[in-house]
Amino acid sequence: MGKSIIQNKTRTLVQYSSVSLDNNAQAQSSLVIPTLADVIGIDWDLTVNAAGTLVGAKTVENAIQRMVISDRNGKPVMDVAGSDLPLLSLLLSPNGSYSTPDTATQNTDKYYRDVLGITAVLANQPLSIQITFAPYSALATSGATGAIVNLTINIWYGSNLGDATTRIYKRTMSVVSGDNFVGKNLVNGVNTHILAFKIGSESNLSSVTFSSNGDMDDFSRLLPQQIINLENDIYRDKHQTGIFKLFVEPFKVETQNTRLDFSSTGSDTVSVYQIANN
Repeated sequence: MGKSIIQNKTRTLVQYSSVSLDNNAQAQSSLVIPTLADVIGIDWDLTVNAAGTLVGAKTVENAIQRMVISDRNGKPVMDVAGSDLPLLSLLLSPNGSYSTPDTATQNTDKYYRDVLGITAVLANQPLSIQITFAPYSALATSGATGAIVNLTINIWYGSNLGDATTRIYKRTMSVVSGDNFVGKNLVNGVNTHILAFKIGSESNLSSVTFSSNGDMDDFSRLLPQQIINLENDIYRDKHQTGIFKLFVEPFKVETQNTRLDFSSTGSDTVSVYQIANN
């Protein structure tokens, strides 16, 4: 399975060529990212082009039998297979969506995987992704002879640039004991839909306060246990402490109004990742 790598200042795009699926055998492909560096997201597009009619409302999801993300020593960081596969879209995405039912000869889907937690463990190390695809006979009507799977993987790196074409902005700042207004450090004028943040020591975090416009109509103040318990609005990495993701309704950052405050019990470093809604 061939691949091409295109790099610029903000991301590396790794694109796989087409893969043919045998009617009764699995197909497998793998990719090695040379170094994680400041990767904060992986997304991919997966398309199944069939010679016959695709079966089921989640055909693309069913095309994957197993996905393993491993460190350089081959130790799995994420391993999704078997009965866990129905949860794949939840594990891989707030942004992904189920594929549409029976689209005759083609079915496509997009998934997004936040890898802040993986990056924290594997910074500046290679990472491998291995995907096992189902036999074509599991995806299409009986008598079908084969299919082509197209897989495109995008590796998103953080950026301290400020240009309009950057999707992910990173700001790192020092905080001290007490309330710290970090909203002023966000990139002004950017339509934003995710604010992720990482604090050096989770025990220093007393609360997080957020309001998109300062009018407090969407005001929220969250204490650590609330942050841990919320599943839809706050994502707390299950394996690494100090890493959180705040899902917000898309809003345009106005640094003079947008409130993002950390209350800390001690001096620490906070990294805020601002992911644009484009």
